[in-house]
This record gives sequence, C-alpha cells and structure tokens, in this order.
Amino acid sequence: MSKLSVVMVVGDVILALGSGLAQASMQSEIAYTKGLSHIQEGKWEQAAGEFCTIRPADPEWGDAQYYLGVSYNQLEEYDQAVDVLQPLVEKEPLFSEARAELAYALSRLGKEAEARREAERVRGLEVAPGAEEEELPEHMKRRFYRFYLTTGTQYDSNVMLAPSDEHLSQNIEGEWGFRQNFLGYGEVAPWILPETQVGGSYLFYHSYNFDIDLIDRSHEPSDYNFQDHRFDLFMAQVLGNALFRLPYTLDIFLKGDGLDRYWTGHKVEPSVTYSASRLLRLKGSFRFRSDGYNAVPDQPQQNQDAKNISFGIDPSVLFHEGKWGHFNVGYRLEFNLADGDDWDYLGNRFEGNLKFKPATHFLTIHGSFHWRKFSNLNSLSNLERDDKELSIGGSVGREGKMLYYSISVTYITNSSNIEEYDYNRFLGSVMLGFNI
Repeated sequence: MSKLSVVMVVGDVILALGSGLAQASMQSEIAYTKGLSHIQEGKWEQAAGEFCTIRPADPEWGDAQYYLGVSYNQLEEYDQAVDVLQPLVEKEPLFSEARAELAYALSRLGKEAEARREAERVRGLEVAPGAEEEELPEHMKRRFYRFYLTTGTQYDSNVMLAPSDEHLSQNIEGEWGFRQNFLGYGEVAPWILPETQVGGSYLFYHSYNFDIDLIDRSHEPSDYNFQDHRFDLFMAQVLGNALFRLPYTLDIFLKGDGLDRYWTGHKVEPSVTYSASRLLRLKGSFRFRSDGYNAVPDQPQQNQDAKNISFGIDPSVLFHEGKWGHFNVGYRLEFNLADGDDWDYLGNRFEGNLKFKPATHFLTIHGSFHWRKFSNLNSLSNLERDDKELSIGGSVGREGKMLYYSISVTYITNSSNIEEYDYNRFLGSVMLGFNI
C-alpha cells in the first residue's frame, strides 16, 4: 500500500462516515433516541410524546414522523396517524413502510378505496427502503445540500510503507508519528431532470504529521503533510430496481512542508446498484483512473504516471432493511499500467465489512486481503515484487443528525518476497465531526 493510498483511504473513511447526515437540533436527537427506547418497550404513548416534540422543531426528519405515525396506529388514534403520514409519503413517495402504515390507518377509518390505493403503491415500489441515503432512489426525487466538517488525530506505528528507492527506505524506516486530519465536505444536487439527478461535491482534506517524542529524532517525515482537493460531478438514474451512477472525479494532491504539487488524478467510475430484495443489495462497478505524478527527470524509474483500470462487485445483506446496519463482501480486480519501471502491477482485493447500528450508535468491523503482483523490475532489486497485505480493524461511535464521533483501530501486515517491503502497522484514531 503506497503512502498516497493510505491517506486517500483515511479521507474516504471520514467522508463515508460523515456524508448523508441531515441537520437537526440536539434536543430532537435526544427525543428521537428516547422515542425508540419507548417503542422497544412497547410504551407507545410515551413514544408518541417524544416524537411529537420533534415535528415542529425538525419537520424534515422523515424517520421521526414515521415513528410518530406508527405510535398513533398502535394507540388506535388513526386520524392523527393519517395527518402525520400523508404529508410524509407525499414528500417521500418511495417510503414504503410509511405508506404501509398509512394504508393501515385508512383501512381502520373505513376508507377502503384510499387504503387499497396505498397498499398497491407499496406493492409497486421496486426498490427496498432502508439502504444508505446516498443509494436510495427516493433521494433522487429531491434536491439536497450537505456540508460536513471533521477533525481527528491518528497514530501510525510505522510510516515506512512502500519506499520507491533505497535512500528513502534508509531515512524513513521505523518512523512513527501522529497525524492531525482535517476534512471539509460539501455536496449539492441542485438539478433534477426527468428521473435523473445531477450534482457535485467538493472535498478539502489536510493531514499534518507531527512527532511528540521528547527524544530528538534524526529524521522528521515532513512529506507526510498532505493536502487534497477533490472535485466530483455525478449523474444518477433509477431504472426499475437499479440505480445507475456516473461520477467524474478530479483530485489535486499536494505534499511536504511546501505543499508542492505531487499528484493529479482523473477518475470515472460508473456503477449500478440493484436492490434484489429488502434484505439484499448488489453493486457492480468499473473504474478508470489516470494518475499524473510530479515526475523526477533524472530518476525515471520513479515516474508512477499510470492508467489504472479495475472491476468490482460488492453484495450487501441489510439488517432490518438497512436501518440497523449491513454486512458486505467485495472483490476488485485491478490493473496498473505505469510509465516508469516500478509500478506496473496486477492486484486482487477481497474485502468484508460489518456494520451494526443500534439507534444513533454504531459498531463497525472491517477486514481486507489485498494481493498485488508488480510485473516490472523494482528499484530495490531485480526481483519481481509480490505483496500480500492483510488489514483488520473496527470502530465504535455515534452517528447523529448533527454530531458524529468515533474511535477506531486497524492492524495492517504486509508480506512481500522483497524484505524491504515487509511491514506491520498499527493505526489508531479519534474523530469528531459536525454538520453545518
């Protein structure tokens, strides 16, 4: 795993955990958590009381309105259930669970024709609800604006990952340190064409490496100061049970104390997500990436400019239709065709992730095995390089409508036929994020 890929993974993890959270007041979050607790205990009147306080403060919080409607149905207050659920399904037409509750309330009120219409709409919905927000088709039916800020401190036990020359390996081998990461993210989808959503996003990521060891060290890994500017444009289309996405990404990557340009990448990654049922989701993707590094003229073997092509498949099993989390396994085949002598390779990556989220808290366990075979000669030896990397880890934290935090640990070990590329690493991080 290269230095660049590690930092990009960190940024992607922060982004994935932070995106999709809507703004809400802290009082509403407390009421929502209490309401869910009352529902689990069957205390429907108390649950309705909690969810009632959310409606005037945060009227756009669909899940809170849904559970209020459920509570009214359980209390046999069907008129009030209709008053809550009718506007909700008009705003979110693919919220099948809310439609089912509305159909039940209408039926109990003797409005059989309206109840049948709602029940038919529920049966006609082709995509299971409860998937993550960025993949929900109902998300396609409205404009949205998201802004997210996060910061976190990460400890890395060994920053000597994949040196490209002998001098670098001698200087950095065994270094460790802390990194302070900052990330700002904004995503908008201001245009909705017929059944097609168009939008874009901007991500700013900065990682500052520092060493708090009291002993004076001979080498400070200043090139682990990174900054990334990522621009995305995307189009998304729903066809039946499938969601098609076509994103384009421009990455401008800077490093070192002077933040000199290090890497510019262009990426196109079309994907299709198919909801086979309420419990099963399948995703396939193709990725083409063009990498342009800041080449070293007198050391052409370090020129990593490349065309990277990969194919991936990622099936997911949803818990409680995704509301309690998911389990997914994935496979990706990757080809890298570089201009220099060191970086042509064929890679196979197997990955698994388990996420369990009771209420606003979550527990995540992840693991991956990545095998890469470098086909060109290596600058450290004349051998073909063969790397097998194993990564395992987990995190605990909270996903709120306004506040996010997590504590995570990851262990990475790499086994290579070239001794210099054997390494073991331990990563630990604490992150805190806000929606604005």
